[in-house]
Amino acid sequence: MQAKINEATRQPRKKKRQRSMLPFLLLICSVGGGAVIAFQYFQQKPSEEILVVRENVPVAAQPLPAASLSDGSQQQYNLTSHSPSSQNGSIAIDQGEQSGSISQSELPASQLAVQPEEQQAGTIDQPEAPGSSHQEPSESRAAIEAFYSHLDQQPYVRNFHFDSASNVYFSQLIQKMLDTPPVVSGETNDLFTILQNTAHFFRVVGRQNILAMKAIISHEHQSYEKILSDFYSISKQPDYLRESFSIDLKEDALYDYAGFFLTTMGGRLYLFRRDSSLRMIVSYYSILVVEEAVQSGRNRHGIDIRPAIDNLIGEIENSGNQLQLKEHYLDNLYDLKEKYL
Repeated sequence: MQAKINEATRQPRKKKRQRSMLPFLLLICSVGGGAVIAFQYFQQKPSEEILVVRENVPVAAQPLPAASLSDGSQQQYNLTSHSPSSQNGSIAIDQGEQSGSISQSELPASQLAVQPEEQQAGTIDQPEAPGSSHQEPSESRAAIEAFYSHLDQQPYVRNFHFDSASNVYFSQLIQKMLDTPPVVSGETNDLFTILQNTAHFFRVVGRQNILAMKAIISHEHQSYEKILSDFYSISKQPDYLRESFSIDLKEDALYDYAGFFLTTMGGRLYLFRRDSSLRMIVSYYSILVVEEAVQSGRNRHGIDIRPAIDNLIGEIENSGNQLQLKEHYLDNLYDLKEKYL
């Protein structure tokens, strides 16, 4: 027995078989090669997408078709469903309506290029307190007519080929909007009403008129603030407004638009897609219109303007330095805040 043990201990141990490293090297090379190919593919992919997008951009030199007041009824952007339950609840809406904004590539070059000489020549003198209760209606009328005459002389306005002078054309456009107010109460009852409100201005006035108004706001940013105050001042005398500009002002329609901008999802989304200055100005006059409705017992939607007053005061104080009438707005808003404490 001892001899067998001694013989077993004298036998050399078998060496372990060394594994080849070749399979591991091949695996590493294949993974590395795949990573390099994927990296090169994704580096080339964005440039191809950019080329496709650029091919779809319209040529800026092409003239726009003539703007018409009937664009809202004949355009292809309108909602095709007449009720939430019709056509299995499907709603067709153009992407332009859903976004509510027009890219700068859709505007002709004459609208995008702001000429400093024309801007300075068309600047309208600013009174100390426009839109105040002490301003005479005749002064507001003269300022608005001067603004319309200024528009008729601008090349970017002529490019839209209006079928009448600016004072007639935009008076008819304003009347059309007053005759078709948005939905204020019950907006969130169904998706169809929300989409209607979101695309309200595209449905009512049409795409070309939206482009025209955006171009005017862009070019006349130094004077449209005063013009809005003049319109608000003259709106307090509906008979004079009808006589001067053939606009039949309906108080309920003006109140509906104010409530639309202050309380509805569609109205708030529309304002937040606009320039901050325009958003604050529209919100300010909307508050004044609703406050007048409260005083005269016409606040049929039960709108509470106190949150809107607080929000607008904070927004103007923090980011309203570009407003020409900043102090005028804040004085009136603080008066209203104290009134509703």
